[in-house]
Amino acid sequence: MPTGRRRTSNAPTSTTPSCCRRRLARLFALAIPPGPRPQAVADLECVGFYLAALASGAEGPGSRPRTVATIERRLSALAWNFAQRSLPFDRKDRHVATVLAGVRRAHGRRPIQKEALLPEHVGAILDALRTSSLRNLRDRTILLLGFAGRLRGSEIVGLVMSPEDSLQGSGWPEFADDSVLLTLPAKTAWREVEIGRGSKERTCPVAALEAWLKFARIARGPLFRPVVGREVGSEQLNDRHVARLIKRLAVAASRRARRSFRTRAAGEIRGTLIAHRARLVGHG
Repeated sequence: MPTGRRRTSNAPTSTTPSCCRRRLARLFALAIPPGPRPQAVADLECVGFYLAALASGAEGPGSRPRTVATIERRLSALAWNFAQRSLPFDRKDRHVATVLAGVRRAHGRRPIQKEALLPEHVGAILDALRTSSLRNLRDRTILLLGFAGRLRGSEIVGLVMSPEDSLQGSGWPEFADDSVLLTLPAKTAWREVEIGRGSKERTCPVAALEAWLKFARIARGPLFRPVVGREVGSEQLNDRHVARLIKRLAVAASRRARRSFRTRAAGEIRGTLIAHRARLVGHG
């Protein structure tokens, strides 16, 4: 099996230093006495008091209790600041870990469960998305391919034309007479997702993918790219486009905007969803 590598970047964004400086300044104001004492910044007990103050809303005048996500984000910002100053910082220390665990127990929230995207929803969305432009043709292909293959947005936009282009992406398609085989990276190896050709061209993900590649004149490189007017770009489409696409089209089709390709429906709904998907892509 050919090997590939997803191109990633771990470099901090341009706003990271200023963000961390703001977080550090609040820590200074809360826990550090007046006067220059830079070594006291890495006092882990002090950091624990700071996290507790964030959770209780005692950060400062007029402040409110912060969510767990906000507290963890601020802790990461402080850790980055300590590293820049070559100060030791251990998030597993009891002064930090105990407070953080308590905050998660007391203030943690369950993740919002997204509703499953059913075939009738896809049909309504397709009605709102005519094949009158390259952009719409691309978006229809993303929608059908993601639904039929139960793919993440990052997996969809990471597809490239061939294994030789895999350093630029995270998977590639192989066409057959009645299906397309997608090779995608998994945690430890590669996984294959086969998507069958549908009985109706309107809802067939394979036909949509072939039409997009033909009219966009894509022979190598990323499968899904930005479209400006009638011009197709050369760079890979951003995975945030998939989330925005689903929300925009769901609203246009008078559906709830929170949808997900990978949502697992519970109980009978899950079995119904699988049966509907099989009929959509021509397996039943």
